[in-house]
Amino acid sequence: MDTPGVTITGARFDQRDSTRRWDAITLVAVLHHLPLEPALRELRGALSSGGRLVVVGCHRDEGPAGQFAGLVSLLLNPLVGLCRHPAPAAGPPPHMRAPTTEPRETLSRIRAVAARELPGARVRRRLFWRHTLVYDHPA
Repeated sequence: MDTPGVTITGARFDQRDSTRRWDAITLVAVLHHLPLEPALRELRGALSSGGRLVVVGCHRDEGPAGQFAGLVSLLLNPLVGLCRHPAPAAGPPPHMRAPTTEPRETLSRIRAVAARELPGARVRRRLFWRHTLVYDHPA
């Protein structure tokens, strides 16, 4: 992509330049691989003034709301899969062969830690065992 004024840098969290500040940081299915509190603290510190953090994360379901969302996701998952990929697959595509791990943190814990480390962050439950977290660093 070649957009004037935009630079996209792919960087491993543990190999990034810790002195650099970013206008935007995105994590997709990454946060549950990291220790939650130190990761959110470091992400906040890596944002420039007015920068935005967007996380699409995985969490462990708990309680009635989590169980209900999990049941809905369980029912919808094969239907969405069939619509998006009607031909059977022999295995995952090459871009989906990254290491995986089950999420340890519950959504309530993620919300509590985010409230401490990222004041004003918005954490929302999504279908398919996902959540979003959006934080705008004060200008």
